[in-house]
Amino acid sequence: MPGKPGVNWGWDIMINVALSDEDTPTSIGKKIAQQFEKFTEEQKEAFSSKQPYKFGADVTPKDELPPLSHLMRNEDIVTLFLYLFGDKGKDELFKNEPLLVSFFGDADVARELLNYQVFA
Repeated sequence: MPGKPGVNWGWDIMINVALSDEDTPTSIGKKIAQQFEKFTEEQKEAFSSKQPYKFGADVTPKDELPPLSHLMRNEDIVTLFLYLFGDKGKDELFKNEPLLVSFFGDADVARELLNYQVFA
């Protein structure tokens, strides 16, 4: 938690997975800010004053989204991919070119990185 009001968190990136079609980067960001504020209110003894959190902006490019490899290291992408899809069959996932490209930027690179991973 920041030591004093107005100090920004030092995260380079925060990735969220939309659980429904109604979820947007803005709605998710506002919910996260509300939860942070709620947490600090519940932990008043740890803070000298109220800790306000405000969602800044949706910075998603309005045209085509870059693959996650644009934002994350390969090992982190593999971890996230396995968390989300590790219960699916490897062969089925390896055939899903758009999914692989959206995560790794290139389907062949994805297959190479995922080849030795354990799937359900």
